[in-house]
Amino acid sequence: MKFRVLSVAALFALVVAPRMALAQGEALLTGKVTSVAGSPVEGAQVFLDKMAIGTQTKSDGSYRFTVPAARASGQAALLTVRLQGFKPKSVTVTLSPGTINTDFSLESQAVVLQQLVITGEGTITTNEKLGVTVNNVGAEDIAKSNEPNLTEALAGKAPNVAITSESGDPGSSVNIQIRGIKSFSGDGQPLFVVDGVPVDNQSINVQGQFAGNAEQGTVAPNRISDINPNDVESVTILKGSAAAAIYGARAAQGVVLITTKSGKAGKTEYSLHSSYSFDKVTAGYPLQRTYGQGNNGFLADNGVLNTGLPSDTDAFSSSHSWGQPLAAGTVTYDHFGEMFETGHVSDNNLSVSGGDDRRTFFLSGGINNNNGFVTGPNDSYKRSTVRLKASQLIGDNLKVGGNLSYIDTRGSFIQRGDNTSGIMLGGLRTPPEWNNLDFIAPNGQYRSYRFQSPSTLSATTGRGYDDPFFIVANAPAKENLSRVLGNIDVNWETFEWLKIQETAGADYYTDQRLEGLPLGNATSPSGQVIRADYNNYILDHNLTAIASHTFSPWFSGTFTLGQNLNSTDFHQIYDLGSTLIAPLPLVISNTISTNPNDNETLVHRESYFGQATADLWDQLFLTGALRNDGFSTFGANDRRHYFPKASAAWTFTKAIAGLTKSIDFAKVRVAYGETGREPLPYSTLSNFGVGTFIEYGGDASGILRTIYQGQAGLIGPLAIGSDSLRPERTREYEGGLDFGLFKGFMDAGISYYDSKTTDVIFQAPTPPSSGSTSIIKNAATITNKGWEITTNFHPIKSQNLTWDFGAVWGRNRNLVTSLSGSSDISVGSQAILSTFARVGFPTGSFAGHDFVRCGRGLVVGADSIDADACQGHPNGALYIAQNGFPVIDEANLRIVGSAQPDWTGSLHTTVGFLKHWEASALLDIKHGGQMYDGTRGAL
Repeated sequence: MKFRVLSVAALFALVVAPRMALAQGEALLTGKVTSVAGSPVEGAQVFLDKMAIGTQTKSDGSYRFTVPAARASGQAALLTVRLQGFKPKSVTVTLSPGTINTDFSLESQAVVLQQLVITGEGTITTNEKLGVTVNNVGAEDIAKSNEPNLTEALAGKAPNVAITSESGDPGSSVNIQIRGIKSFSGDGQPLFVVDGVPVDNQSINVQGQFAGNAEQGTVAPNRISDINPNDVESVTILKGSAAAAIYGARAAQGVVLITTKSGKAGKTEYSLHSSYSFDKVTAGYPLQRTYGQGNNGFLADNGVLNTGLPSDTDAFSSSHSWGQPLAAGTVTYDHFGEMFETGHVSDNNLSVSGGDDRRTFFLSGGINNNNGFVTGPNDSYKRSTVRLKASQLIGDNLKVGGNLSYIDTRGSFIQRGDNTSGIMLGGLRTPPEWNNLDFIAPNGQYRSYRFQSPSTLSATTGRGYDDPFFIVANAPAKENLSRVLGNIDVNWETFEWLKIQETAGADYYTDQRLEGLPLGNATSPSGQVIRADYNNYILDHNLTAIASHTFSPWFSGTFTLGQNLNSTDFHQIYDLGSTLIAPLPLVISNTISTNPNDNETLVHRESYFGQATADLWDQLFLTGALRNDGFSTFGANDRRHYFPKASAAWTFTKAIAGLTKSIDFAKVRVAYGETGREPLPYSTLSNFGVGTFIEYGGDASGILRTIYQGQAGLIGPLAIGSDSLRPERTREYEGGLDFGLFKGFMDAGISYYDSKTTDVIFQAPTPPSSGSTSIIKNAATITNKGWEITTNFHPIKSQNLTWDFGAVWGRNRNLVTSLSGSSDISVGSQAILSTFARVGFPTGSFAGHDFVRCGRGLVVGADSIDADACQGHPNGALYIAQNGFPVIDEANLRIVGSAQPDWTGSLHTTVGFLKHWEASALLDIKHGGQMYDGTRGAL
């Protein structure tokens, strides 16, 4: 028996001894974290700064983690504890083998002040030190929005950040505008940066590009829609020039910083997220179903298309629906409702993440499948994404990371907008007694309500307005995109006070489009095929060195130096094929004439920047920065430009004794900054090119070409470039107050800004006798002034029930203040309603012809209206002619309104139950502004 006991003990020693030997040399860090009141603090992060080793406290406030023997060599290290709602605390420990016990007692601090904020170009700070307005949207808020397009997920999250969707169709683009319009050209979008690398967010409308009207054709996805929202950790919006100046001549419209999710040290975690939603049109146009086809009570505008052939009897019927009353019992159709069905959206995402003290990884895959709500095929959008993000610590000071995403999108879109093939124009104009589903005549020809009895001889004759079901089924518009986003980043902490960061990234995609219009369509009756290939390649390099030092207990600071190199290469091959040889297939080789376009845009950028911060007495925080940009888009005579910024933030509740008894915190801030917007590529050049002139006749197709019967020719520049073209420059002053009250019950922020954009670029008219019609120059000024308010309330914060609610409000006033001698500048691409920049009015105001009114000094015929007809009548009164009707003032275009809203805002609320259930709601509001509704006007 004794022998057996000894044998068991010996066996135990043989098993345990190697493990004990293996553990020798490790450092075991233990301790307890409590509040000042002595209560245990659960969930606090306890970690060794710069070593990526740590853990979280348990329910009793205790923590415990080990440092491998290879990394516990007797060196000093900083042990830090951090949790929102408490002031961070750090102590220096000596990492030697054995147990190291350290307890912490944490002071309460406002959560808002403690939040970390990414400020761009590798710099990070806390909210307390910010002297500028920066809005942060976290992963939780993005998930609550349940939007497939990341840009749309930002709606209602920040004041004066206007999010506008092109339409509800799958794959439609979403526009973002920050603090008003600051330019007359381009898309007005902010700079998007993903994990430190600028990426492309343009929207390309294929048919609109050919027609010169963005309202024609199909929807066009904005390229940020390629990013899977489930992969995003946070979105930071740098709104004003003081916040965005570190990005210089690319930041006048603001900067949106996107940070993707990373793995964390600990056990491997698996996450599956699936959602299924429905899209349904809930409000439509009220269409009459009492009167038949015609106008003014009878069938008008009826005619016969005469092609000179005896057998041609095709009737070209009225486009109106106000003819004779329909006979009792006549079958009518709901021409709005029949075009729509219930759409279905499924979103599935799987992620795996984890790591240890030296390495982390995050692997995800997602599929978003959006089947639209338009009845029929060709209304869908599918996005598939795969992403891997990983990091590896080499030694104790060098960390190498990588991030790679692959995106595949497949879209099938429908014709819409100001477009005779758009489904709304034809569908809603259809008389109530006509069945749009019956769009094939007995002889196999395509028919519509305006072309009801087509013969075989009219296959290439336009139908006036297209039948919506015919177009949805027979006019494909396809997109196939493959995109790769990635970067490699290196972080080297050479000394305790110096960190060097290198980020090299790329964004490459190839976007293939095919759009076809069949024979007999209303837009191009002989048939049309557009084939386009777009390739965009961005290379970006960013090197920064950040030095930090604590000079005394009341003074610490940082100094950052950096360089950025960027190359953007966009290449398009575009071919328009006209006149189909056979009805199918819809390919370029099946067309008689083609009009190709091969275009490349290459931009190089070289920048240097520096930033210094000073933290004084833990309450006054100063920041100053300067960026120097040299872009190939700048004029050769003025190649480099500087963009400064400065800000100050003072948490004055720390300076005034007793103030914190009633106020949790209060911070006042002021800032000034300058940003720019680079000229469009090649605006500095006067280009010759190949072109066509339709109005002058020419070959058999009625077009005069510069290349004719093999003879070469070029067109001189219609717009003359400038060697001295400068970037548009925005100078902005900003101030604000942030505060919290009643022990965390509420917090709020108020901001005011005054922005002035000078050197705005536009094409100023020149005499045609000069050989050109305009010259590109810096010549206009635009101002934007506004207020912004954010509030958050936390009335219930119990263990099993929480309730938060808040509001966001913003107002911006935009004004054109100078056009350097020009009276009006046409902006935008509205098809019917003109949009102008005019001094004294908002940018992009609507202009139109008003009636003749008193007080305007107008003359009708030989009569001076004010002197002859307006005596005793107030200014603005209508002039009524002898026939009893008002007279249109054809000679003057007047501003009639603007699409810019009076104010924007949102209300949001979240209720949490038992730490596992949550319900949330968001109401996004835009108040004021005028919109042009051409469809309703036509009806």
